[in-house]
Amino acid sequence: QKLKWRFFLFPKREVEVAVGIEEKIIKEEKTHKGSFPPLSLPESRKVSDKTVENLLLKVEKPSPVEEGKPLVFFGPTGSGKTTLIGKTYIDLLRNGIEDIAIVSLDTFRLGAIEQLKLFCNVVDTPFQIAYEPGEFRDIVELLSEHKVILVDTPGISISSESMEELVKFLKVTETVNILTIDVSRDIEVLRRYFEGFNSLFSGVALTKLDEVGERKVELIRELIGDIPVYSVSYRQNLTEGFERLWR
Repeated sequence: QKLKWRFFLFPKREVEVAVGIEEKIIKEEKTHKGSFPPLSLPESRKVSDKTVENLLLKVEKPSPVEEGKPLVFFGPTGSGKTTLIGKTYIDLLRNGIEDIAIVSLDTFRLGAIEQLKLFCNVVDTPFQIAYEPGEFRDIVELLSEHKVILVDTPGISISSESMEELVKFLKVTETVNILTIDVSRDIEVLRRYFEGFNSLFSGVALTKLDEVGERKVELIRELIGDIPVYSVSYRQNLTEGFERLWR
């Protein structure tokens, strides 16, 4: 049974969401030791709020996402996809959207499924695993009445077998494909990601913004150009440092 956890989001409006998330994850984390990204970390370098605000004003916002259409977060290993899904889920709850499901295609990385399964158990949300493209199609159909379906994927490389495998999953149903980018990587590496994955993504999600300086943020904005930005995250803990730009 869920505990009650209240957020005061707007003047004179109180939104109640699935509550006890922080306390329950901390408790589960002690039991499972390292199963999910920590809720808080020492933050010696924080990107300024003004830098984030300026970035958000300059980037292209995505079109509204059709209800029930899966949002597939993909990208290189270590780009922060699983943490991003947790942040997105909590942000949706805080904004009154509770009809959410999570699907994992990451059957390769050790512990990947356990991470999301633990999270979904804590927040009491549907969780499915797809091992084959046909299974993914069936799962999406099964979950089609949910407002939002968040999909985690294995890390992929440009023009690799892992990329070819992901494409097979993306062909079986209509999806919104979001390239998840760790902005702390070298700018030329980021440029190769944008060029190499260009045929796959609908837009991008920027992660680890707190690990770069303001000059790097400006270079990234120039690199993005008119590509829609779905979200920006700039702290690793699940409940802070996240801006969702899609609706």
